[in-house]
Amino acid sequence: MKRRSFALLLLTALLGSCEREVKVVETPLTPTVGAINARYTVDKGKTVVFAKGNLQYQASTGTWRFASNQYDVIGLGNEQVSSTYSGWIDLFGWATSGYEGMEPYMDTMRSECYGPMEGEISNTDFDWGKVNGISNGGEKAGLWHTLSYDEFYHVVYLRDAASVKRAEATIKQVGEGSEDVYGLMLLPDNWTLPEGCTFKPGAADGFSTNIYTPDQWNKLQNAGAVFLPAGGYRDGHAVSLLSDYGCYWTGSSYTTQAAYELYFMSARYEFSTAARANGHCIRLVQYK
Repeated sequence: MKRRSFALLLLTALLGSCEREVKVVETPLTPTVGAINARYTVDKGKTVVFAKGNLQYQASTGTWRFASNQYDVIGLGNEQVSSTYSGWIDLFGWATSGYEGMEPYMDTMRSECYGPMEGEISNTDFDWGKVNGISNGGEKAGLWHTLSYDEFYHVVYLRDAASVKRAEATIKQVGEGSEDVYGLMLLPDNWTLPEGCTFKPGAADGFSTNIYTPDQWNKLQNAGAVFLPAGGYRDGHAVSLLSDYGCYWTGSSYTTQAAYELYFMSARYEFSTAARANGHCIRLVQYK
């Protein structure tokens, strides 16, 4: 009887230990040059940090950089796109990393001319971040990549509490001649709302769902928030729907003529497909 009692006690103890919650300790995040240093889950056990601004390119010097601010867009300057243009552009046809003649200043409206015929370009040489060094993002090639459709979709819709970590927003601009900037806002996995700020998820009130002063936005950004500005899109040399539409490429093709994109307008955001020839914004990420 004593042996049975001992065995029963041992079994109970083992079962109790199995039921205890296993605490997962998150690896500390080492700051990344050129990044918003907060994690976003893109797949099970896989996280990224977003670049601190949209990708920009200067053809006359062959220089790549991230925008100085998350809300910066080039706008109508993209209509000057050419191989010798000394200004900056931030609207690119799909897969125009410079690999195999897919130059970032391509302006042909023939979508079949862009990128490989099918498949993913994320983490291939057609990926802007894989093959190019970003001057204010560590300078070395291979540090950054474009989110695949699955990864981007996971950030927006599938990660824990995703529905309360996305919203449309306006960042107020202060100063003569400045304009408000509209866009889509994403919050990191681990999030604490800064003092003096509010946040309303969704897009029920369009870009007015959240309105922030520059000071408020700086607090939100320091807490890890990402802002994707509505930079419009380019068709040939014509820029359309600036400030009304945001179009961001994923690294995933749809057909030989189209690729997947994240797009948003007032009171609406979703994933769709677009002609590869369209010039879209790029926001790179780095695995962390």
